[in-house]
Formats: sequence, structure tokens, C-alpha cells
Amino acid sequence: MRWWWIFACLVLLCLVLGGVLVRQEPANGHGLPHPRFATIDRGGPAARHDDLMWAGWLYGVLQLALFVSLLLIGLRRGSTGAGMIRIIGAAVIAAFTIMMLVYQKHMHTSAAAMILGYPVSTALMLFLFWPLPVLFVVLYIIKFDRWIADPDKIAKALSGKATPRD
Repeated sequence: MRWWWIFACLVLLCLVLGGVLVRQEPANGHGLPHPRFATIDRGGPAARHDDLMWAGWLYGVLQLALFVSLLLIGLRRGSTGAGMIRIIGAAVIAAFTIMMLVYQKHMHTSAAAMILGYPVSTALMLFLFWPLPVLFVVLYIIKFDRWIADPDKIAKALSGKATPRD
């Protein structure tokens, strides 16, 4: 694992966020007056956020890449877990990309398809994207002694014979 990759992810995250913050505000960016209730505003056309979709996707992908990179730091040298973590990380990024594409398509349709009472993009978030990180937790629990901790060092620490270098 190269440390420059983590730094590059952090710098790119800052650049994407900075670009979004300094962009020109869209027309009716704070909403339109509601026709029946004067105390609330309504959202207006979704097309006003089309230029933000790529930035939102890039920001999400960079966050996920940073998360997977930080997980890889904790692996013991010579462990076989790096490949599995990268595969699951790619699956999470793919699920996020699918969710963003469905959301973008959903923004421009008036009759939205529903899954279990949710719009398709929300259903993908709830039932596909959120459960995927649980795979990292399950792997951490199952493979901890083989991928992360050295059983010999744990035995030394528990017996009180560990040196500061261990």
C-alpha cells in the first residue's frame, strides 16, 4: 500500500468539495414558493442539479476508495486479504455507481417506479448499498487472526512476555 494514494484521495476530496462550494448557485436553488402554503418552499425542477451529479459521484467514489485504502493499511504483511478487500471495495463502488445512475434517471421522470414502496434509487440505497459494508465487518471478524493480528504476538502479549517492539 502506498501512502501517496491516501494523500491523493484526501486532496481530490478537498478539490471536489471546494469546486462544489464555489460554483455559481443555480436559479431557484433555495426553492420556489409553495402554491398553497406560504410558510414552505418546494424544490422545483430537478434539472437544476444536473451539473452536481458528476461531483457527487466522484466525491462518493473517492470516499469509498479512501475507506478501502485505510482498511488495507491494517493488514499484516503477507496476508491474503488484500485481494478480497479490493474485490468487495470494487463491489461497493459499483453499487454506488448504479445507485447514482438510477437516481439521475429517476430525477427526470415524472412517474417513478417503486420497489416496496420506495423509489428505485432509495430502494437500492437501503437494500443494496447499505448492507455491502457489512461484508467488511464479517471478514474482519472471521479473518482477524490470519489477516490482521499475528497469533504469536497475541500469545506473547497475553503471557506478559511481549517486548515493546512486539
